[in-house]
Amino acid sequence: MKREENETKQTLKSNNLDEVDKVVDVNEEILLEQFNPDDYSLSYTFFLIPENPLHHLTGRLANCLSENLTNVCELNGWKLDFLAINQDYIHLILLVRPVVTTMQIVQQVRAQTNEQIVGEFKEDINLGGQEDFWAPGYLLLHGKHPTEDKVIGQYIRLIRDNQKRQKFQDLDTHT
Repeated sequence: MKREENETKQTLKSNNLDEVDKVVDVNEEILLEQFNPDDYSLSYTFFLIPENPLHHLTGRLANCLSENLTNVCELNGWKLDFLAINQDYIHLILLVRPVVTTMQIVQQVRAQTNEQIVGEFKEDINLGGQEDFWAPGYLLLHGKHPTEDKVIGQYIRLIRDNQKRQKFQDLDTHT
C-alpha cells in the first residue's frame, strides 16, 4: 500500500533551498471551469480620422456614419456602448467577445464605413486619388476610457505628422 501511494505522488523540487519540497498527488481531481466567451466581453475605445484634414464629419455624412457604425456592430455581434462623431474624428466604445481580435474590429469598421463613404459621397468628397477615406493608423485603447482632448489631439498630430513625412518621402522618390 505504501509503495502504491508513493508511485501516485510526484515530488516537485524547488530551486529555493529554504523551501520544503512540495508533494503533489497526481490522482487528485482537478476541476476545470467551463469558459463560454459569450458570457464575457472586452471593451475597446477606438478613434479614426479622415485622410484629408479638410474632410469634416458633419451633416449628412455624420448621420450616415452613425447609422453605418450601428449596423457594423450589430452584424458583427458587438455592442456599441458609445459613439461620438466629431467633425475631425469618430470615437467609439465597443464591447466585444474575447474571441474578436482588435484587427478584426479595425478592419471591419474601416472597410464598411469607407465603402459607404466612397459609394454615397463620391461626388462630394475628393479623395485625391486615394482609395481610403480614413487616414492610415488608428487609436485603440483597451477598456472604456473617458479620453482627454489632449490625448485625442496628440493622436491627430501624430497621424498628420506621419502624413507630412510620407509626402516628403514620396516627393524625394519622384525627383
